[in-house]
Amino acid sequence: MKELKHYMNLRRQKLLNLVKGNDVLLILAPPVYIRTADQHHDFRQSSDFLYLTNWEKENSALLFHEGKFNLFIEKPTPMRLLWDGHVPDIDEAKVITGIDNVFYKEELPSHLSKFKNKNLHYDFGKHAANDKFVLEYAWNSITSTQNSVGILRMIKDEYEISMLKKSCEISALGHKDAWQKLRPGMNESDFSLEIEFAFRKHGAQRNAYGPIVAGGKNATCLHYSSNNQKLNENELLLVDAAGEYNYYASDITRTFPINGWKSGGTHEQQIIYQIVLEAQLKSIAIAKIGMRPMEQHKQTIEWLKEGLLKNGILKDPEHIKKLYPHGTGHWLGLDVHDESPREINGEAVEYVPGMVFTVEPGLYFYAEMAEIYPKFAGIGIRIEDDILITENEPVVMTAAIGK
Repeated sequence: MKELKHYMNLRRQKLLNLVKGNDVLLILAPPVYIRTADQHHDFRQSSDFLYLTNWEKENSALLFHEGKFNLFIEKPTPMRLLWDGHVPDIDEAKVITGIDNVFYKEELPSHLSKFKNKNLHYDFGKHAANDKFVLEYAWNSITSTQNSVGILRMIKDEYEISMLKKSCEISALGHKDAWQKLRPGMNESDFSLEIEFAFRKHGAQRNAYGPIVAGGKNATCLHYSSNNQKLNENELLLVDAAGEYNYYASDITRTFPINGWKSGGTHEQQIIYQIVLEAQLKSIAIAKIGMRPMEQHKQTIEWLKEGLLKNGILKDPEHIKKLYPHGTGHWLGLDVHDESPREINGEAVEYVPGMVFTVEPGLYFYAEMAEIYPKFAGIGIRIEDDILITENEPVVMTAAIGK
């Protein structure tokens, strides 16, 4: 495999076909946010910025116009070096990014002031301070970078696929380690610590997202985040957690009995688990060239519905919308939810080799549904894997963790 610089150059070349004419593309590094008092949250570079430059530092900007890339970086100062250590200068930035036109950030306003009434490609609405800065200039229109960089990021190159496979491998190993530690009486926070430690141990630099460690009825809350309740016997534990490797995310969900894999769970838990598992396996099997994500989702809904009907559970076919209230999957890459489009020029995107996405059906018998289906009250089950589209069969990159 070639060096990352090779792939970044190719990505920047491809952008020429998506940001045309006199249009301007601007990517600003996110602000460094205050956590409390004089403490700051850890900085994590914009994924679009990383994709095109591999530049990790804050207080920076990337400007593209008429086929020319300009990188703006923070100017090193004695005080900055004293408190935070080495800050790369212009010459180092050129080597890291492969971009020849590098300036200090203080020069950015003079560059932007030249672009009056031009169309801007910018990721508006993410960071208020950045938005305020952008709106100080007179633009004809502002278009989301999802329609330019997002389209490029939809199909992964060889480097990205290798990073994603490694991220998935690390997260699968982390899940294996943590599930072996599961015992009734633990707290959700205990398991969260175990799995996050395991991700780091196997090579992840950080979490890909905030872990969901949801025991019992907590699993019926889709984005449960408290992770602080006792794990009880005869209940299930749903864990949606994964690590990030070299900025590439993975995304895994498994649901198992708190009493251990071999206990099998209650009869009701087994039935729902099998319905979700069968739907997931079928959904993965149809993830091939030409399939559209929405068609895959519709088919997955039908398989879940059929499973519930076959087992005499579903009292009203319309209930499937509440028992399965989320999508079947999402794009995956530098972000756990890569912001690539589902449609281009009004046409639904079809799977092609190099696309990576999740397949994650689930069934959730939360409060409202629990009243209608009391035997299944409090059961929440989701199974999620990360899939790579190839010329042949889909590759399950997270297959190393059982289900």
